[in-house]
Amino acid sequence: MFTSTADAPVLLDIHHEHERLEVLFAELKWALLKPSVAHLAIIRELMDELAALLADHFAHEEQGGYFDELVDLNPAVSPRVERLQAQHRQMLASVQNINRQLRHADNTPLWFAVLRTAFNDFVQTCEAHQHEENSLMQEGYLRDDGEGD
Repeated sequence: MFTSTADAPVLLDIHHEHERLEVLFAELKWALLKPSVAHLAIIRELMDELAALLADHFAHEEQGGYFDELVDLNPAVSPRVERLQAQHRQMLASVQNINRQLRHADNTPLWFAVLRTAFNDFVQTCEAHQHEENSLMQEGYLRDDGEGD
């Protein structure tokens, strides 16, 4: 049975943020494929959006989303929640690092290769984080209370 008292609009916001993140990742991967002045401008714009969205998204998860509720439901998950929150800070730092690199980047293949590698590493980190987050949510919110069957 799904049990949650988390604010439904916040949960909906989190869901929409996840969808937008997936689109941003795809757009950035596409823009990083072909070095050009136009693509570099697109990448800078999308990375700015990504940085802002991630900051808002992590705040939703940590301050009104479901992390506090999970710990209230099951205090044993607290270390995992703390680890996920620490990963939020690390992921924001990764985006800031890529944005710093973008300030110096030009449209040469070498710069695009550097940016592509940094971004792909970031996406892999995000995917692993999301997998862990989903696992924690399932354990915390989906539980068999013996009803039905």
